[in-house]
Amino acid sequence: MSITRTKIKLLAVVVALSAIATVAVVYYRFKGLNEGLVMAFPEAATNAILASTRVRHTATQNGKIQWELEADSAQMSSESQDVVLQSPDVVFFSDDGEKIELTAARGILNTRNNNMVVEGTVRLFNRQFVVHTEKLIYRHAKRLLVSKGAIQIQGSAVQLQANALTYNIETNQAHFTGQVEGNIIVESDI
Repeated sequence: MSITRTKIKLLAVVVALSAIATVAVVYYRFKGLNEGLVMAFPEAATNAILASTRVRHTATQNGKIQWELEADSAQMSSESQDVVLQSPDVVFFSDDGEKIELTAARGILNTRNNNMVVEGTVRLFNRQFVVHTEKLIYRHAKRLLVSKGAIQIQGSAVQLQANALTYNIETNQAHFTGQVEGNIIVESDI
């Protein structure tokens, strides 16, 4: 009987040691996998009070959607109420339902007044034209898109270059200043 009791104790010790070894192996494997899943924020986010990846924002006024924004990441610092955006993609809506889309490499959204500044390969487009520039300002209260730098417009009926552009989203009118050059194609019955 004592040999059987010794065998049972030895078996219990072996099972306990095996269980501890299994838990240790699983813990270290999980710890190693988990380290690869942790995503590091850019250095600029170290003094951010809010940092997020893949964000969406919709601006409305009187129950109407004025614009929708998506960005790969957003950071808000403790010093200001501005949100720094990476790869913003914005869709503006006019009162008549026209959509104007905007893409850029980066941008800043002022959360107090919904004004925005975007830069880096800025592309503004709808079904009639595409505007290329390096920096564009959105003035929310007046619903204006403003570029104070060189712009190029391409469309089926227009090809233009200018030193500056002001585009009114509500009236769908553009005002060009500086050295304006280009072609406007008008179909005639002649």
